[in-house]
Amino acid sequence: MKYYIIILILFFSGRCVAQDLDQSYLNTLGDEPLLALYDKHYGDSIALEKIARTYLDRARKQKDTIKMARGYDRLARTFHPEKNIAFADSVIYLTKRNPNITYPGLGYILKGIELSNFDLSKSTENFYTAYDYSLAEDNLSQLLFVWNTLIIRKSFWGKPEEALDMQREKEKLIYSEHFRKRFESTFRKGIKKDIDEHIDKVKFNSGVTFVICFINNKQIDSAEYYFQKVKDIYSTNMGKPLFSNELIVYELENEINFYSGKYSNTIESCNSILKKVSNSNLYGSAYDAYMFKGLSNINIGKESKGVEMLLKADSLHNLQHVRMLPYRQKVFKSLLEYYETRNNKEKQIYFSKKIIKVDSAFKRNYAYYENSLNNRIETPTLLAEKENIIKQLEKEVALSDPKFFISLTVLFITLSILLFILRKRIVYRRRFELLMAQKYHHEVQKNINNDYHTELSSEVIENILEKLQEFESNQGYLKQSITLGSLAKYCKTNSNYLSRVINLKIEKNFSQYLHQLRLEYAMNRILNDATIRKFTIKAIAAECGYKNAESFSKAFYKNYGIYPSYYIKKIERGKIEDLSK
Repeated sequence: MKYYIIILILFFSGRCVAQDLDQSYLNTLGDEPLLALYDKHYGDSIALEKIARTYLDRARKQKDTIKMARGYDRLARTFHPEKNIAFADSVIYLTKRNPNITYPGLGYILKGIELSNFDLSKSTENFYTAYDYSLAEDNLSQLLFVWNTLIIRKSFWGKPEEALDMQREKEKLIYSEHFRKRFESTFRKGIKKDIDEHIDKVKFNSGVTFVICFINNKQIDSAEYYFQKVKDIYSTNMGKPLFSNELIVYELENEINFYSGKYSNTIESCNSILKKVSNSNLYGSAYDAYMFKGLSNINIGKESKGVEMLLKADSLHNLQHVRMLPYRQKVFKSLLEYYETRNNKEKQIYFSKKIIKVDSAFKRNYAYYENSLNNRIETPTLLAEKENIIKQLEKEVALSDPKFFISLTVLFITLSILLFILRKRIVYRRRFELLMAQKYHHEVQKNINNDYHTELSSEVIENILEKLQEFESNQGYLKQSITLGSLAKYCKTNSNYLSRVINLKIEKNFSQYLHQLRLEYAMNRILNDATIRKFTIKAIAAECGYKNAESFSKAFYKNYGIYPSYYIKKIERGKIEDLSK
């Protein structure tokens, strides 16, 4: 099961047989028919480039930036990854200074898709940026797409139970009262007529994400329940453009069969998948089909047939077209176990090296999404290397017997660490107590300097202050994309006037003012909301308007003298002690 298939399904509507397109014919088509023709010819890169460049040339003549971005956007879906990334960068460059509901958010999404094959962290950073833009512009279609992608990645590389919680929250939004109206506003007039199909596709993709999350949480009964919902939506829309690729349905059913122990059914569905992808470049789908077919054959006692299938999967991996996900490592581990029973040293070394190489990449991904998973993966070869190191150390100890000095060094280091931790705890506890005392017993007085000479009229100042109060009430400071310029626009003034009023009346510069609002929000939210205390620091940072955990932690420490992790720990401990009384 591959999250990138979901990405491609959402963006592309179907395949057709390649055919020649006369340039004079393309020139007669309007803008919307051209874009519809592009969707129709997905899979034929020559036709796609011709259509996209026709649209782009027309946009250049009209000097229409958004249409130009739309042309580059289509080119960014047409070629190999490196070229597609370059076109996605063109989309971003054209629209970054003047964003609209679609761009540059879509440019970052396209870039994130292409980078996912090479660098998961860079890919995800682009999706985070796209998320910021979609949130700022209230583009629900982009927001849900990015949300889907991040949930699936967290399900694979972070904590699957947290991914499942995120998915449940997303589902509430999709089935909320005003969803249709908000969702429809993100579409061009030319495609609003198909809004029902697009909404069904959103529900379909959300169901797929539920199935993936439940499988990764090893809740196969729940996965099967949501799969029936996915099947029902697909059956209702079968044959429509957005539902022309049914492969994901077969693949989900295949995995559920396998994890339910229905190995004969798994083998049958794998055969169906292999027939469907035999003349395509869907290597990941073929890899999974060979893998589950091989494992199923082994589980029913047909070991030689199973190994044959696993070796076919391995040969696809050697082509370097298959993105490795945790469950796909079963191929190498199963083959390693098989060759260990056959005492085939050459094959053991071959698959051990493969496992180490894959584990190395996996650790980077786990570290990016969840630091606690850093040391989660072990391999037989790595364990063997550890044993060799231990044996070597034992030999060295036997020769020189440095036990006394080693013990003394370890004792000194341990005591030093304990003293450092103790001192840090005392300092942090004092700071925490001071912080809580200030919160409940100290009202901060703002000293407004009435003697400050300014050219601004009292009316202008009052209007700006009213808008700032409205900005604070609406929690506009939680948007990561907020800048002095965008806030000035919101306050219906210019950056210079706004900056002067903030300095005059609040006695802070814009950056300090923003930090103060976000940190006060963070402190109160952590204190009063038990749910957010379960979040990672990165997630809390995002909730409070920060782009990353590091900048949030630094700002929190600079302002309050303790880190947010320590603050959460103390609050949690205090709540537990209160309950025990």
